[in-house]
Amino acid sequence: MAESTIVEPEKEPFRCPICLERLNIPRYLPCLHTFCEVCIQTFISSSTTRDKEDDLNVINCPVCRQQVKEPEKDISSEDWAKILPLNKWAWTMTFNPKKLPIKHCMFCKREELTVLAKHWCKSCAEPLCEDCKRFHTRVPILQGHKIVEMGQMEKWCEAVDIEETCDIHRGKTVDIFCKDHNELCCGVCFANRHKRCANFDSIDALVMSLDKDQIKDKLKLLSSLHDCITVLQEENKRQIAVLCTSKEDICSSFANKIEEAKMYLDQAHEQWLKRFEVEHAYQTDQIEVVLDELKRFDITVTEARSMLSSVLDNGSDKQIFKIQSKVNGQILSHFNRLKSLDIWDLTESYGFDTNQLDNITDSMKFEDVILSKRPSDAPKRISVQGKSLFLGLPTSKPWLEYLDLMSSTFHETSSSKIKGLEYFALYIDDVNVVISDENALKVYNTCTEKLINTHHCDSKPFDICHAYSMNRIYVAFGTFVVLYEINNQGMEFIELEKIQVEGVVQGIARTIDGFFTANESSVSFRCSDFTIKFYLPYVKPGARPFICSSFFGRKVAYTTDREVIVMDTKGNKLSEYSCSGIYPTGLSFDSNDNIIVCSYSSLPKQIKFDGTSRRSLEIGNGQGYFPRNIIFHPEGHKFITISVRTSLLFLSDLIQEFEIEK
Repeated sequence: MAESTIVEPEKEPFRCPICLERLNIPRYLPCLHTFCEVCIQTFISSSTTRDKEDDLNVINCPVCRQQVKEPEKDISSEDWAKILPLNKWAWTMTFNPKKLPIKHCMFCKREELTVLAKHWCKSCAEPLCEDCKRFHTRVPILQGHKIVEMGQMEKWCEAVDIEETCDIHRGKTVDIFCKDHNELCCGVCFANRHKRCANFDSIDALVMSLDKDQIKDKLKLLSSLHDCITVLQEENKRQIAVLCTSKEDICSSFANKIEEAKMYLDQAHEQWLKRFEVEHAYQTDQIEVVLDELKRFDITVTEARSMLSSVLDNGSDKQIFKIQSKVNGQILSHFNRLKSLDIWDLTESYGFDTNQLDNITDSMKFEDVILSKRPSDAPKRISVQGKSLFLGLPTSKPWLEYLDLMSSTFHETSSSKIKGLEYFALYIDDVNVVISDENALKVYNTCTEKLINTHHCDSKPFDICHAYSMNRIYVAFGTFVVLYEINNQGMEFIELEKIQVEGVVQGIARTIDGFFTANESSVSFRCSDFTIKFYLPYVKPGARPFICSSFFGRKVAYTTDREVIVMDTKGNKLSEYSCSGIYPTGLSFDSNDNIIVCSYSSLPKQIKFDGTSRRSLEIGNGQGYFPRNIIFHPEGHKFITISVRTSLLFLSDLIQEFEIEK
């Protein structure tokens, strides 16, 4: 294990979750939790079990309990620990040359030579001797590495930029980021697993636009999440104390009754007390389990916060980007496992009817303590606190990568005529769609082709966008926005949060770093708490706003009088398309980032993302219905249309669902 050292609390050094001391030769598991090499080796040797299906040894991560399989069949615990990737960033940040257990050049050691190390390569995160330092200067691929002398502690944490290698392909540098899968990868990974992906770039190119303010916001969010978990832990501890006090009160009252008729009650009392003790032990154990899981999740959050704080202060832009990408996936993976656990139905208090003791009989069996339960709201509170970290929307279908959606075809799967629908709708699962109406949110089932539920609202709902899962949506009501959770296949609406907003919000779309909103006079970019970053005036004030965001939230679009403007989330105009001859009524992106523009009196126009081509989409039933909006499923493989036909005799709406053909 690592040596115990006294450190300043505000420095928050990386600590091993097992020994709780400063990390020593930090190794990390696939879930990214990091431990001392000796600690994880000891844990492996004492905690390994056999997976019957794969006939491999497995362990569960000491923090998040994710299962990890041995890399090689029947590998020793020592070799298993050593084969785990070295957390070079944590190793560099916690390295102390005065207490360094590795005092010899690691490059020479691999050649079975013992040479004293005098330098430290910050890119390799390894000690070097004088000869190997000179070797670095002669090899082109190593010439950019930053090397400092062991004693130069003041230069130790300056502009650290560690060269990360791929965990799958040893020796290959991680230098590409796939936006479609939110993954860092090497060139081999990219060629093998991401060659069909459309959204990718080199890390060097991406860090050119890295916004450190967003990382600082994320760091604040992690701190808030840590505070939330701390509050939840304290509440659970208090709940145990309340249950213990309640237990003692009930036991005392019960014992007084027992004394009045002891000769009849001794046996029954003993049996009852045993049952109560067992039940109490089980209930408090359940709360202890929740405490333990929250503690483990707090370790993940604290570790992530330390990592981000450290890299923000000391890392290069590239390193900041890589670390924050890893941290996102780590927290989301642990939270998803935490949320899925069947542990949140906790006992709130005990109750007991003492009147039953007034009617004692020889054969009486006492009733067990009444458990007053309430579901713990811990997962919900964590979700709300860390909502921007837990984006859980599905990604587009892989086979869509092979299609040119500008020439793809589609077929109708359902159709129904319904009066009085608005423009705005959203899939909340694979078959149910929520649609805004005059003063209600209606749920339409695409299988039964019927409205199955109506949720009445006090104000008129306008536009809708997904929150951080399909069944959680933000609804714009003008002066405020409401976050709903929709459960039971669209039959239950739960209001999670009501947010008063600056200005008026009638159009709303989710972006990768916040929201894009609109009203009748302007469009605005907003932070995740709906505060305005900046706004742009409309070309034609008074026109109804129609906006949308791309599948990955990196582009937005809005309509003006006769044009469609596409921008990135910084407000930079990417393209502008003329819509002369039509009056736009709806706007959407497909999964290829092509723009689809709807209007009252013509077929929807699909405009290629680079503006080089466009076509009319043959959608409608041939009876004068024209789609006024198209809403895609988050997986991109199907969409619904809301069409209108107006005549002197009637006004009706047509809702249709189409699937894109492979």
